Amino acid sequence: MSAARNKAVKNANGEYLIFVDSDDYIQSSLLCDIEEYVIQGVDLIKWNALITEENYNYLKNDLDLAGSYPELVKFDICNGSEAFNKLFGKDHLLSCVWCYAIKKKIFEKFPEGRYHEDYAKMILMILKAKTAVSIGKYEYNYVMSNDSIMRNKSIEKMEKKMVDILFNFDNLIEKIDKLKIDQFTRENAYMYAMYSLVVVENDLCHSLKKIFHKELRKRKVYKYIAVRNFKSFIKKILFFIKY
Repeated sequence: MSAARNKAVKNANGEYLIFVDSDDYIQSSLLCDIEEYVIQGVDLIKWNALITEENYNYLKNDLDLAGSYPELVKFDICNGSEAFNKLFGKDHLLSCVWCYAIKKKIFEKFPEGRYHEDYAKMILMILKAKTAVSIGKYEYNYVMSNDSIMRNKSIEKMEKKMVDILFNFDNLIEKIDKLKIDQFTRENAYMYAMYSLVVVENDLCHSLKKIFHKELRKRKVYKYIAVRNFKSFIKKILFFIKY
């Protein structure tokens, strides 16, 4: 998929990029809802997605851990760092490239032949944006198909996904290290990279989990948790024990 996306971007003539996966579809209101920001030349325009089944029945979308609908994150035009900080920890579709209109000039080429390419690059595009806005509307329909690439549970695919997200994590940390951003944003970016990595454990079989834990310990992922209060202090200790 990443190779197809990169090729499409290379051949695109427009100023903005919108990605729609082959099984999915957008709301008819999308282009009208973002028009004013396109006219203003905003670098990055954010919306949210609804999750549907193949028969187009809507599922609970963008669930938080308690299983309830979170509040849509909406904000006016700001810079990329401010936008990322507003989305981080609140919008669970932060890394999904199909939730954005992206100015071609800030596009980051996807790593080809690897899973989790959105995770690898979307945060960098957000932080690169000089202007960003979130319209707080559901404009994209993500269809949960039975043969989805990301839902394949074969041991080979699980191992490939594990290897790829570790590769993307290492590269993302390296890129974050070099970004010219404030310390608070950098800490949030590190935590985003780390939390998005460890959740992959839930999709792995027992034998791969052992390998994955070993790789996480090797990277000392606990160090990426910023201690800002007692809760985050306890979380860092727990991660230190587990990973």
